[in-house]
Amino acid sequence: MNFQEYINSGIIERYALDNVSPQERQEIECMSHIYPEIKHELMIQQKIIEQLVMTYQVAPPVELKSKILVAVKNNLPELSQDITQGNGDSIVETTKTNVIKMTSPAPTQGFYKYLAAASIAFCIGLGGMYLKNNYEYKEQLSALNISNSGLEEQMNSISQKLAIIENPNFQKITLPGIKDKSPESVATVYWNKGESTVYLTPNSLPKPSSGKQFQLWAIKDGAPVDIGMLPNNFDSTSLIKMTNIDDAQAFAITMEKEGGVPSPTMSEMYVMAAL
Repeated sequence: MNFQEYINSGIIERYALDNVSPQERQEIECMSHIYPEIKHELMIQQKIIEQLVMTYQVAPPVELKSKILVAVKNNLPELSQDITQGNGDSIVETTKTNVIKMTSPAPTQGFYKYLAAASIAFCIGLGGMYLKNNYEYKEQLSALNISNSGLEEQMNSISQKLAIIENPNFQKITLPGIKDKSPESVATVYWNKGESTVYLTPNSLPKPSSGKQFQLWAIKDGAPVDIGMLPNNFDSTSLIKMTNIDDAQAFAITMEKEGGVPSPTMSEMYVMAAL
């Protein structure tokens, strides 16, 4: 089996985003048990998505609860009164906050009112949890019509990253660590040859030494071409725009002096992959 072709197909990223058919899901799960290479790639992609969400998770705006209660009051005044004031002795809260004790029989209509009230309270609490993927996040933002510019910027950043990762026009190239230099290192290049665009995710590259900086190279027509420096404040989930390159036979990363050098130091090569 050609592992690199299967990995480059994008199906593993789509699995990590829960965007595959049941048949594709069964296939990937089966193959990940048989082939360690696919299992390793799957773990990397799940970690990337998880870290993206964790990095950009945000607490709901403090005014969200009051907005919901105002909306309830305007549209369902009777229900709003029950929520804010209670309704006699029909509901008593115990010391266990997730238990509601009924001290007297409630009519059917009242039951549904309190069921709706409990649902609204549950939704308010649920708003404090971060969402599992980008699609749910965007749905919630649309439903709540949140206009906070900082939150919108964060969501745009996540959307742009996922758009690149999922785009079939981008070839995904995994750069494994050089055995005698840094075998545990891994980086990923996303290259759209048609548009010459290149992005890099550092994955497990170590932090560079003081006064040093990682430099990405493309091997074109047998010669190394500098296609950019990695900022020293990168994290494992960063998606860094590099210099465009229209053709390449390989990609590699070396650690050079800060600011870069015109040609790579071969003894300082950390990761590399031929195409």
